[in-house]
Amino acid sequence: MIFKIINRRFNSKAIPLIQKFNNIGRIIRTISHLKPIQVAYQLKYRLFKPKPLQEYALNDSAHYKPLSFLELDRVVDMLKLKENTYSFRFLNLTNCFIEEVDWNFEVYGKLWNYNLQYMDWLKQNSLSIQQSKDLAYSLYQKLWEGSLLLEPYPTSLRIMNGIRFLSANEDINLGQYIKAEANFLTKRIEYHLLANHLLENAFAVYMAGSFFINDQWIRLGEKILRKELNEQILEDGAHFELSPMYHQIIFFRVLEFLTYESPDTTLYSFVKEKALKMLSWLKTITFRNGEIPHFNDSTNSIAPSSSQLFHIAEKIGLKEETNHVLNESGYRKYENENFELIIDVHGISPTYQPGHAHADTFSFCLNHKNKPVIVDQGISTYNISERRKYERSTPAHNTLSINGNDSAEVWSGFRVGRKLAIKIKADKNNHLVAIHNGYRNLGIDIQRELRFSSNDLTFIDTVFNKKLKLEESHIILHLHPTVDLHIVSEFLYIINESLQLKFNPEVRVEEISYLFNDGFNKSINGKALKVTLKTNELITTFNSIP
Repeated sequence: MIFKIINRRFNSKAIPLIQKFNNIGRIIRTISHLKPIQVAYQLKYRLFKPKPLQEYALNDSAHYKPLSFLELDRVVDMLKLKENTYSFRFLNLTNCFIEEVDWNFEVYGKLWNYNLQYMDWLKQNSLSIQQSKDLAYSLYQKLWEGSLLLEPYPTSLRIMNGIRFLSANEDINLGQYIKAEANFLTKRIEYHLLANHLLENAFAVYMAGSFFINDQWIRLGEKILRKELNEQILEDGAHFELSPMYHQIIFFRVLEFLTYESPDTTLYSFVKEKALKMLSWLKTITFRNGEIPHFNDSTNSIAPSSSQLFHIAEKIGLKEETNHVLNESGYRKYENENFELIIDVHGISPTYQPGHAHADTFSFCLNHKNKPVIVDQGISTYNISERRKYERSTPAHNTLSINGNDSAEVWSGFRVGRKLAIKIKADKNNHLVAIHNGYRNLGIDIQRELRFSSNDLTFIDTVFNKKLKLEESHIILHLHPTVDLHIVSEFLYIINESLQLKFNPEVRVEEISYLFNDGFNKSINGKALKVTLKTNELITTFNSIP
């Protein structure tokens, strides 16, 4: 009895201790991939906080040279004014401010507040010029006095939106605020984060340099753009964070640059070369119905659509290469008259900034006869929460999970600890074999093989268990909410009366529900098939019905 009591007390104390060591290990695994510059600037920016905007005001005049931009194709309708009520709608959430806008409003989370600060509403045609200026002055007054904190990312977008507005609507006083922001940004470049944030900073600094005729800012912006575009735009044209949505966001920024920069500069030629690659990649990754697959952090109604971007590219004379092949980005596309299949055979990218990465290796999205069938559920929030944790997890994607575990150690909203390595064993037009070690801590490797033909495609998933102890493996196939699913038998299904889905008998299949995300804070009920392996192999076959 005494030994039982001692054992119970030891375990009660040991469990928190084990968890503590696990957390320390996770942190070490997370920070081990950081670049030294990130660590240095994390320390610097934690020690030295931004000052109020008035501290960055420059004594010289705020005269500027208006820039020439293409008209945007996007319809912006995010603000409704009625008497003294300001009704803003971002991320499918609406809030009304009476008399005065609370620029610090964070009830809906940080991203909603950032959208409030971006000044995208300056593009809204239903607002008068004076209404737009009054709102901008209200926002800048809070930044000027310091009651609203200056942050580099919203500052970058605010600068570019402000310059767009001032290029069409002159206002020297508003120009002084934007010039002060540009001065602040040059001193607060996001070297602690890098990736897409650093590109947004660079585009904003370069645009401000061109607008305010400041050679120092132009040189700084160009230096960062050359370095980062070389690293962040892969050889096959993808943005290296491997989110189709962020690719669209950055591609728009690249196209915007080409509309105001002089074609005679070497930087224009350099950026145009990157734009052509990005255009080709986006053309390839976009389904024939115009939608993008929601790999990693992707969802609807955040970035300009592919069709809008293609239209802008056409206006400025960009023509993509034909027969574009996906390679370095880790995506593969297989298509014919019946099928469009895109599969992810990559890991976590970039390793030093995996904030928008998911544990989704080997996941896939499938369209049949131009209709979505198997989809990635996408994201609905950036708020650190159980929902955010699940949406980044392996079970949330169309790929094998071991006991509900993740193939990469995603945690805390935007972090990744343990990562994985992938080996491509076969890579042909109709045949793909890849293996990953994301479950090496369990003594397990996962292999996915794809066989593709005109009328059918087959996935063969294999669990290699080095410990010789069978662990539960399952995959959840997420069906688009519009899919009509008919059960023929335990292992045979008909989808939309035109596609047969079949599993090998050594599995257990359950129909479950899930939430398909049609945007931030906008979810639709959908059906999914949870397929649990009884052996170490799962064979999934899709046959097109004539």
